[in-house]
Amino acid sequence: MKRFSEFDDVVRRLEGEKALISELVGKEIVVEATDIFDSVKDRGKEALTIQFYYEGDPEHKYVVKTGSTVLIEQAKRHKEDEPYIAVIAKHTGSGGRAYYSFS
Repeated sequence: MKRFSEFDDVVRRLEGEKALISELVGKEIVVEATDIFDSVKDRGKEALTIQFYYEGDPEHKYVVKTGSTVLIEQAKRHKEDEPYIAVIAKHTGSGGRAYYSFS
């Protein structure tokens, strides 16, 4: 007989101290895990939770939530590569709108 915790569909919540995406710009982080889910704030859109820590301090974990479509697409493409080191960059797109990406 299997334990419930052995099923693939078990939702694993990412944990850590809450951070703001704007606080991470230009800082090197270790992306430990990502979770993409349906946004509660913007119905019909996806959102992303990133669990990370600063290199050299793996015991102190943080989480940040964002609706950044660029970060969501990058997280999807590199889910199998977790954990990885990244820097979150802020860019100005067409029309002067800001967006974030991993670099």
